[in-house]
Amino acid sequence: MAVRNSSARLSMLLGIVSFLGGLIFTAIAAIILGHLALRQIRSSKGKQDGANMAAIGLGLGYTMSIVCLLVVGFIIFAGWDIWVYLWKLNFGSVLPLLF
Repeated sequence: MAVRNSSARLSMLLGIVSFLGGLIFTAIAAIILGHLALRQIRSSKGKQDGANMAAIGLGLGYTMSIVCLLVVGFIIFAGWDIWVYLWKLNFGSVLPLLF
């Protein structure tokens, strides 16, 4: 009888938490633990299982990491006009901002 890998369980749990809460920290931890679990399961030669749980954790972790990066990129892109406006208010020119 194979034992379920605890890193795979934790990876899936953190992936679900990152999906529900949108947290990049739990997504990164889910990715790390998912890869660790898959390596441990492969090296156990059938004594451990849970590859599906690790794969779910990896999928959710990578998905939420990409979503978080896109959201941050959108905030920077959408807020660029605000940054330029504030720079002009403080310093009067845009030239130092471009170099």
